[in-house]
Amino acid sequence: MTAVQQAYLRTLLPRVQDLGPTLKNIAITIDDGYQHPPWPALGSAQGKRLVRHIAANLRSHVDELVALSLPPKTFSRQWTFEDSGLRVGMLAVRGRPISGSLPKGIDIRFSGSFPTNVPAANALLANAIDRKIEKRYTSYPAGPLWLLAYSDSHWVLDEASIGNARDLLREKPNPFGAVWTFVPRPHEQAGELVQVFP
Repeated sequence: MTAVQQAYLRTLLPRVQDLGPTLKNIAITIDDGYQHPPWPALGSAQGKRLVRHIAANLRSHVDELVALSLPPKTFSRQWTFEDSGLRVGMLAVRGRPISGSLPKGIDIRFSGSFPTNVPAANALLANAIDRKIEKRYTSYPAGPLWLLAYSDSHWVLDEASIGNARDLLREKPNPFGAVWTFVPRPHEQAGELVQVFP
């Protein structure tokens, strides 16, 4: 995270901290386009307005996110808005990863160098499974071989990510009788377990 992102996050968090209990199972990522074009200085009038608009925009989506986040379906929701010519992207995903901005409260972060974009993020699970397939494990004679793809990235729970993994498993010969993915939420002593295949 860049110094500008850290400064914006420190200023934004107090404005949305009260949403933590409502969005407790949701991770929010802010996509600033890697500061191209550069965001205004936080102390400027434009920077202060941008923080207010990010907070207000997130609040305007709370009811929708809560409705979409109810189990058992996985979900992600993306949207964008503009402020003085700056495009701001928002991504909400049900399931909280190990490393968040705060151990408690709202889980909000800026996009960084990983994952670089949504298609790359949605390929993480399929790529991990493909590496296991390439190891050429043999089936057990006494029963099916199961694979548990463990990750600290909430991206593996996205519907597109799971869909990519299912397509791979249907198309590529493999020894697995079942494949699951798991993302822990250690601060809540819980986690998300999703059956990927069959």
